[in-house]
Amino acid sequence: MKTLTFEVVIRAEKTKVWNLMLQDKTYREWTGEFHAGSYYEGTWNTGSEIRFLGPNDDGTLGGMYSRIKENRPFDFISIEHLGLVTNGQLDTESNEARKWASALENYTFTSEGAETRLEVSLQVLPEYQAIFEDLWYRALSALKRICERQDNPRDFSHREIRNPRPSGTTSFLELLIEPSEARSGINHLYE
Repeated sequence: MKTLTFEVVIRAEKTKVWNLMLQDKTYREWTGEFHAGSYYEGTWNTGSEIRFLGPNDDGTLGGMYSRIKENRPFDFISIEHLGLVTNGQLDTESNEARKWASALENYTFTSEGAETRLEVSLQVLPEYQAIFEDLWYRALSALKRICERQDNPRDFSHREIRNPRPSGTTSFLELLIEPSEARSGINHLYE
């Protein structure tokens, strides 16, 4: 597994960012960047099972089967992936499901005055790194727009979202998109 880390500064209080990131309606909006129709089933409570789902081309459901490893409201959330959802069924036994088992996806929220720094750190299979780098940039851009649209409707530069580490990993919804569908030629700013 590789670990990918992304961060974005959002002009909104961290309680607002947290709520808009996790509320069903706005969650569907920003995660639509991974796969149209993405949603979750379950709760964000520590120890609870949660499924991150989206429709396949044939109408069945696919996605990730996970557990909330830790939830410190408005500060940190950790997701541990346990397997896949394939054709609407839980899969923890296949080779592909076992590859993702125990991969972590962490979100850290830090107040910086009236702004919030959101850091996303996730473990991914190396073959999905480029895809996730593209998808996470788009998803965090969408989340930033959602959080700022009431307070400040201005657009923002790609320089506000960074992947500070050249090596890394990717997210759970990545499995919903084939590598051939991802854009190539991603530019990252490393500090």
